[in-house]
This record gives sequence, structure tokens and C-alpha cells, in this order.
Amino acid sequence: MRYTLFIDESGGISPNNRQKYFVIGGYLIQNGNLNHTYKMKKIIKKINENKEAYFNRKAKIEGKDEVKFSNLNIDGKNFVYNKLKELDGIFVAIVVDKDNCTDLTKHKSNDYYNYLVRLLIEYIFDIRKFYDPGKLIEIKLIYDNRSMKIEANNDLQTYLIRNLKIERVCNKYSCNFNVKEADSKVNYGVMISDFIAGLCWARYNYGIQKYGNDINIKYLSKFPYREFGKIKKKNTQKNTGKNKEKILTNV
Repeated sequence: MRYTLFIDESGGISPNNRQKYFVIGGYLIQNGNLNHTYKMKKIIKKINENKEAYFNRKAKIEGKDEVKFSNLNIDGKNFVYNKLKELDGIFVAIVVDKDNCTDLTKHKSNDYYNYLVRLLIEYIFDIRKFYDPGKLIEIKLIYDNRSMKIEANNDLQTYLIRNLKIERVCNKYSCNFNVKEADSKVNYGVMISDFIAGLCWARYNYGIQKYGNDINIKYLSKFPYREFGKIKKKNTQKNTGKNKEKILTNV
């Protein structure tokens, strides 16, 4: 079986932006499923016909006309989510509690991001058992080339192959990993991922919103699982060189 996973992010991966949560949102389909393309074309056309009603004040002032989460007001977002819930693909996400994984956020964002994408894939296929990893033929990963905090797609591709195929002892992934970049202005799957990531980010940072409440994110991973959402206790002890080395081996 061949699958395509579109991903986009919301929030800052850095621990210094005063946001507790960072999100990678995604849309998972079987290869050849073009239902989302037709749906998004209709959504974009309708919003562009009603820009005054659907774009938020900031987007209007700055002259932004791209149909994306951050540019739409509540009515615009509700219109999009009411249409997206009709899709037959699967909404996925990994929500990261940055306050409780500071050891990881000290790494280069490139390495940290690769690790989170791997966790999302493992959550979908290993933990939730969406499909047997040993019977997969291909996982195509498509991301927004304007926002993904990664230096090169070859780095992520190599990382996934090494960790999910070569170095795995049990339940090795049999598939090829193809990582591609795309412009969310023209790639409808990435566009959907932007709305899923934005919805999760808003929910976890600010609580339930006035939009998207009917959207079911079927596979939602929380990281770190045991400490997720907890109030972080102040720790006056600094990591020793030995501890730091141990952390690096887990990424």
C-alpha cells in the first residue's frame, strides 16, 4: 500500500516564544485519492468570492489573500472546517509541550523536527496500527517549503530510512520514504495540513475555539506523553555532560 502524508506546522519550535505548545498537523491519504483537490478548489473559489466576509482584519490591512489559517476570521475558518469534515482522508497531528521537553528543544531545530516527524509516523502506523509497516510500499511525505523548520528534505529522508528501516531490530518499515517540498499556495494537501495544525495549536494554547469543533483528528499524538500538559517544576540543577550525551542518543 502507498500513502501520502502532507504536513505543516503551527507555532514556534523554539522554547523562547512564550507559547507552551508547538504542532505538526497532517493529512493522510492513500495514493491516488484526489478528493481533497476538488474540495479545496471549491473552498478557495468561494472564499475568494467573499474576501470581505472571510478574511481577518490583519490580512486585509497587509494585503494578504492566501487562503490559510492565519489569514481567515472566525466565519472564514468555520466555512473551511465545515467543508473539510466531508473529506475521506485522515487528519493527524503531534502536539508538543515545549515546557516539558526542554532537553530536546536544546538541539538544532532540524534534528528536533526530524525526531517529531518520526514520532508522528510511528504513532500512526506502530502505536495506532493504521497499517502494517512491514507491508507498506511507499510513504510520501510532502511539506510546505516556506515554513518547515528544516534545512534540507534529504536530511529528513535519510533520518527516516536510518531509524525506521536500517537500525530497527523489530517491525522494520518495508517502504520507500520519499520526502518532497511543495508550496501551500498550490498544494491542496499541505493547505489542509495548515488548517489542521492551526486548529490544534489554537486549541492547546488557548482552549476550545469558535471554529472547527466538528473536526475529528483521528490520530493525535501528545509529546512527551507522561509529562504532557503538566506544570513544569523549576529545576535549579544543570545538566552534566554525561546527561547531555544520554539525551542526544535518543534523538
